[in-house]
Amino acid sequence: MRDDISIEYLDYLENIACGDDSVLKRSYQKLFTILSTTEFIVNPRCPRDENRLMAGVELRASFAEEYGYSHEEIRASLNYPCSVLEMMVWYYVKKKDS
Repeated sequence: MRDDISIEYLDYLENIACGDDSVLKRSYQKLFTILSTTEFIVNPRCPRDENRLMAGVELRASFAEEYGYSHEEIRASLNYPCSVLEMMVWYYVKKKDS
């Protein structure tokens, strides 16, 4: 079961992906939930996957800073490997900013 920080973090990732579009967010909510619980697996044949994994997890630090959580609180609540959703949202942000 997810705690309050985990739920807030999923909402944070959904907001990055969908912005303020609540209809779009509701449309993809089930997919976001599945992707957030699916571990991103590094492909040893793809050397940049390890970087993607670390960058996906770095979104947690941005979330902590924006929402006022300590790194200890984040580590305690979000103590799972990088999810596919985190990696995809990180990639989306990277492409949007470039």
